[in-house]
Amino acid sequence: MINRGAWQCETEIFHLLETAYPNMHRRMLETSFKRRFDPERCLYIAEDGKVIATLQTVVAQMQFRGYRLEVSLFDSIATLPDYRRRHKMRTLLQAALDEASHNQLISLMYVMNPRLFERYGFKCVHTSKRYLLSSNDCRRNKCSQVQVHGNSEQMAALYQQFVRHFDGYFLRDERYYEYLLQRVKTSGEKICFYYEQEELKGYCLYVIEHQEAKISEIVYLDSKAFKQLISYAARDVNGVQLIVSQAEKIEKVFPFAIPRREAYLMARLNNIALFNKLYNCNVHHALDAFELLRKPMWNHNL
Repeated sequence: MINRGAWQCETEIFHLLETAYPNMHRRMLETSFKRRFDPERCLYIAEDGKVIATLQTVVAQMQFRGYRLEVSLFDSIATLPDYRRRHKMRTLLQAALDEASHNQLISLMYVMNPRLFERYGFKCVHTSKRYLLSSNDCRRNKCSQVQVHGNSEQMAALYQQFVRHFDGYFLRDERYYEYLLQRVKTSGEKICFYYEQEELKGYCLYVIEHQEAKISEIVYLDSKAFKQLISYAARDVNGVQLIVSQAEKIEKVFPFAIPRREAYLMARLNNIALFNKLYNCNVHHALDAFELLRKPMWNHNL
């Protein structure tokens, strides 16, 4: 039986995710969980007096070829090892898709194993580039214009400038960044800001795990901002892990860095006929739809 609303199960669900994803560093997991967990939109299955499977849904606004679309994001999909191969994930996913099909045009998920979800109509629509940079290479650039203080108004304005070069991105406003800055104070995340003459030109969000700075998001207006932010994040660690979009040419700054391309975002059209009518096209699945984008795609986790 699927349960909706997990007000009394937050701690138990987090422990379930720890068990289901043993290779994920605890601080990264904690940060992701605090960012996404919403008891009102959490689905779970309980058996034998405990939560054995869960799925979190998040509703967001996406810019897509001139329209603002409401999309559903599926996250934190997990089943306890002893209860796998009993169709628990399928049950939760089908319930979430049924709900989304009545409310959102597109469903999304970030995945590590795309093949698991292709049977439900999901297609890989965005691949990322992951870089592992040595701290010595990063610290060759100075970071004298980087600070640890920023404000939500400037961050929202910077984001709007940055995403002009892209499409298929989540919409953000000042309130989003107010929440982000507040979250950083209570989580394991760190954030730094690059200024030129008191004008914000970039920011970098990251966590430190096992002497490595793992950058979850970096927004910047030019290579100078990018290099100083990376240099700052690399100050007290042995390396930097960075994930960027396909369109970002990090090789121009770090010519010896070799990216590892990874499936990053999967999407499903919940109503193909409505999508075709809205965009006056004739697509058959999500991959066709995302190929309509006229600019490079930039899409990071909410």
